[in-house]
Amino acid sequence: MRFVHFAATHPDLPPALDPLAETRELFFAGGPTRLHWKLHFAWGKRREVIYQAHFTGPQGAFHLQQERLEERWPEGSLSYLESENNQLKLIQVVGRNEDGEPIYRQPTQQIVPGQRRGLWLARLRGGGRGDLPEALSDILAGWSYFGGLDTGPQAPARRPCLLQRRPQLAPDGSNLAAVLFDMQTEAGTSPETPWDELQLQLRLLVPGFRQLRAEASETPGYVRAVWEEVGWQKPLSLAEVSDGTLRLLYWVTLCLAPQVPPLVMADEPDAGLHPRVLPTLAQFLQSLAQRTQVVLTTHSPYFLSQFPLAAVVVVLKQEGRTRFQRPGDSQALRKLLQDTGDAGLAQLFIGEGLELFP
Repeated sequence: MRFVHFAATHPDLPPALDPLAETRELFFAGGPTRLHWKLHFAWGKRREVIYQAHFTGPQGAFHLQQERLEERWPEGSLSYLESENNQLKLIQVVGRNEDGEPIYRQPTQQIVPGQRRGLWLARLRGGGRGDLPEALSDILAGWSYFGGLDTGPQAPARRPCLLQRRPQLAPDGSNLAAVLFDMQTEAGTSPETPWDELQLQLRLLVPGFRQLRAEASETPGYVRAVWEEVGWQKPLSLAEVSDGTLRLLYWVTLCLAPQVPPLVMADEPDAGLHPRVLPTLAQFLQSLAQRTQVVLTTHSPYFLSQFPLAAVVVVLKQEGRTRFQRPGDSQALRKLLQDTGDAGLAQLFIGEGLELFP
């Protein structure tokens, strides 16, 4: 999903390397030289959008082999974009009828010389077409991957940052202070605000916490966050708080901030946190899922047990393929967990028992 996001925003991809990691190759030696995805989107009440693409090798010279974008509704379907090898077909929608069905121009077809490494969807982005391909590419561009937060002494999340209007938390936390400043500014608009909830939860979760505030930095136009604890005579900057405290603040801010991306990919949000905060963090992430779509990963049995079985998906690697299965579809497992509860789910995860329930 992270690669799909990158590919949707970069029309020309590097020829050999995964652009999200300097030393990781997209196709691994000895593994299958292909990458395929098929995404389904609910598009309004009656429509579904399906977007798929297929990249193939050889290693070090991968290219786009096939790409297709299709809209389906109960009475029919329409392919907006179809490409296979050097053949490309595009359709532009110019309006919709009273039933919401697309009105479109005759498709344009062309033969494209050479092999493409990037997606046609990325090439169409920003072209002012105003139709479904551009709308979908904007959605994919808005996907955000959160995980592996840098907590080192010079980490972006620890530094003052430029003041921003209605900011969305950056995945690297580089505008954390700006998001906090914005939440604090909005705190006086109603009796119960995300800022008040943030302060309350930090008092419950962090021993000795007194208050958090955001203020102007010494550098004009910049803001910083200030942390106060019982027993400290002077406030602490985010450069001085512990790694775990910074991680907790990062995740809770993501969940409470007014501005959220259309899809949040949270990679092991439990990592580096004290076990006592995990139930609350799980509640926050489930609340965030009421406002946007959230996909998270974990290797923690305890953290996993904080989520309903219906939300759990097991990811398996089998013969070079990635397979997803929902153990909650198993009636036998649901009956078993009625007797064992959350502890049973955690024990099954530890013993790889969840994989036995397709």
